Amino acid sequence: MLGIDPHYALATSLIAVICTSSGASSTFLKQRLVNFRIGLFLETAAIVGAPIGAMIAIYMPQRFILLSFSLLLAYSAYTNIKGSQSGQRRDFNFASDLWAVQLKMPALYTTSWGERITYPVRKIKLGWSLMFGAGVLSGIFGIGSGSLKVLAMDKIMGLPYKVSTATSNFMIGLTAIAGVNIY
Repeated sequence: MLGIDPHYALATSLIAVICTSSGASSTFLKQRLVNFRIGLFLETAAIVGAPIGAMIAIYMPQRFILLSFSLLLAYSAYTNIKGSQSGQRRDFNFASDLWAVQLKMPALYTTSWGERITYPVRKIKLGWSLMFGAGVLSGIFGIGSGSLKVLAMDKIMGLPYKVSTATSNFMIGLTAIAGVNIY
């Protein structure tokens, strides 16, 4: 990696993630798009996974890290492009799962044109498990793993894309803080 020890590059990347997440989150907070309950609940898993991933990365060969990271980015790009081409409006006609109701996670947001959209939340346990995996990958690759978090919240948990993106942005800085300490 340009003559730089990969572990220094990964740590530097995580520090950059912390900074950019902090700055960008303020915009989403003003727009009230961040779902704090969901974000903080899911982040408990990512915070546990990030240091584990960082410890794994210390022993991984540089080429394997680069190849794996490339495949991860390609998959994430493909999934997001494929999903955005549907052009269909999201249908929120499903019930929130019991955990979501007990944890008071279903919420609403207001679109830029003033429409209030209430959305349910599903598959909380699966979402939490995926966030653990996103945390591990964050530690391994020196990323906030926001693209994975957005995919999990949007495609698996059923959150609106804007809410998934805003909540993920809020979460990635916390995940990066958990992983950077290992490096």
